[in-house]
Amino acid sequence: MLESIRRLWEREFVQNVLHTLSSKGVLIAIGLISNVIITRGLGPDGKGIYGLVITIITVGLQFGHLGLHSSNTYFVAKDRSIWGRLFANSIIIALTSGLIVSGVMIAINELAPQIFQLDSSFQFNLIILIGTPLALMSLLFKNLLIGVQHIKQNNYFEMLSRSLYVIAIVTLYLTGVLDVVTVLIAFMFEHLMVIILEGRYMARKADKPIRPNLTLFKNNFRYGLRAYAAIFLAFLVIRSDVLLLNYYLEDKKVGYYFTAVQLIDQFKMLGAVVAGVLMPRLASAYSIKEKFRLNLKVLRTMTLVLSVAGLIVILAAKPIILLLFGKAFLPSVASLRILVVAMIFLSLETVLGQFLAAIGMPMRLVYFWLLCFLINLVLNIMWIPIYGEIGAAYASVISYLSIFILVFIYSWNKVKAT
Repeated sequence: MLESIRRLWEREFVQNVLHTLSSKGVLIAIGLISNVIITRGLGPDGKGIYGLVITIITVGLQFGHLGLHSSNTYFVAKDRSIWGRLFANSIIIALTSGLIVSGVMIAINELAPQIFQLDSSFQFNLIILIGTPLALMSLLFKNLLIGVQHIKQNNYFEMLSRSLYVIAIVTLYLTGVLDVVTVLIAFMFEHLMVIILEGRYMARKADKPIRPNLTLFKNNFRYGLRAYAAIFLAFLVIRSDVLLLNYYLEDKKVGYYFTAVQLIDQFKMLGAVVAGVLMPRLASAYSIKEKFRLNLKVLRTMTLVLSVAGLIVILAAKPIILLLFGKAFLPSVASLRILVVAMIFLSLETVLGQFLAAIGMPMRLVYFWLLCFLINLVLNIMWIPIYGEIGAAYASVISYLSIFILVFIYSWNKVKAT
């Protein structure tokens, strides 16, 4: 009986991963269309400014989620009856926290413009103020759907909203009104569509009652706070290089690096997809040893797949950049090749980290990411002034390798101790 359940688990897991990967493949394909149009339409300088605004919104998102997207997945996977209450809590949290952190980001840019190096304007401030809560609500909704295993529905919603986004970008380009501001408005439109589609679906499907619950929020917050600290530090490692490059280098070089980062974000999608499908499965069943055994099985397969995919990207980096963005962005090739290696280690850590998330998110993970952030910060400060964007890419490789080794050793010792 146990073996039959395990086979069913693995078959459904593979089906969900393949379905999500196929939908993400569609998203990448249609996303490349918009990315090419945006990059060619804005040029290196405009792309650098666009990347900076997106980075500011993403920083606000990382400050504002409070780790509750992880706790949403964890707790609803263990008890589906709280789905409706988590849905209502997510709306209030996204609006309240999103507006607060976006206001803080705007105030920082106004009072200390040297930090973000972004021209202060009403348009950019309004985009940050609106875009942050939208991105936050989209994140919280998505993780609720993943937690209740409605993964295919989430995939459909993402594909539809991304398709509408691409249509908007193409329309802007053909009508000659594509600029940094209009592209950012289209970015917010995509998140709004996801929220509407997922929100309507959950309002119909979620277990009643659908109303905020303070006690549930407090319980989830304790778990979420540890996830929040780890994820925020991880984000600082992943995105601080863009901010530091913007501080040390001109917009054009930031644009080169951000173009490589955007491409590599598609590459790390595989690890994020597998981790997202794996987490609720691990949270809902099995002993610690069984969780780790299943995690290792997935990790071995991921290592092989990512290594092959990474080699292909490294070999094809120049023609990819040339084909998609033209000769003006050929300086992105070197960063792209190095970042591929970095993203392999980060993707593997993302998958392995689901084991720790499924056993209660130990504080040790927070300490590991803090150490990784300090390593990344020091290396970026040392290497960017000397090597430019290449130095930032190498700093990422060292940082992600370090966090993977630390998490693996701790997980292995944790299982041996049980």
